[in-house]
Amino acid sequence: LIIGAHKAASSALQQCLMSHPQVFMAPGEVRYFENPEYQTTPLHEFEALFDGAYDANAIGLKRPDYLARPECAANLRRHIPQAKLIAVLRNPVDRAVSAYFHQMRYGFIPVRPLEEGLSRIIDGEYEWLYPKSAEILEYGFYHQHLLHYLEFFHPEQLLVLRLEDLQLNPLDSLRKALRFLQVDDDFVREM
Repeated sequence: LIIGAHKAASSALQQCLMSHPQVFMAPGEVRYFENPEYQTTPLHEFEALFDGAYDANAIGLKRPDYLARPECAANLRRHIPQAKLIAVLRNPVDRAVSAYFHQMRYGFIPVRPLEEGLSRIIDGEYEWLYPKSAEILEYGFYHQHLLHYLEFFHPEQLLVLRLEDLQLNPLDSLRKALRFLQVDDDFVREM
């Protein structure tokens, strides 16, 4: 499970894993373990996402929100206690800036210069009018989020990669992920 973080190349990692013959990744992002989807989506609909998995050695999904959403760790543990979790992290300031522009682009926050908008978020001015604005900062509290996951999963079930390592040495980072998933790490795709 690629659990996060936003704006940290989790989609690129998902694409690389999808190209591996021993790995089946559900396409897109799977929200099943987030509330309210978790309470309202029947389990068989979630399971249907993996109908094409056949003989894959590793079956997975990606959802960067899982890292910061507090309910997800317990929900994942309940259904997939042996899961292998991959968190791809990015410098939290760079991630917040990227998230700021992403939210502005999609209308979740008003169009404002970066310094002004982030100041308003830090001061709590956007909290009620733009509830998603809190994610811009909160989703970067990696230590807090990873500690929460370690309440439900053994540390050996968690692999933390850094965006900077993926950029500087993509093949080594991909091989590290493949070894973690216990699939052939000789198969690498041009990234």
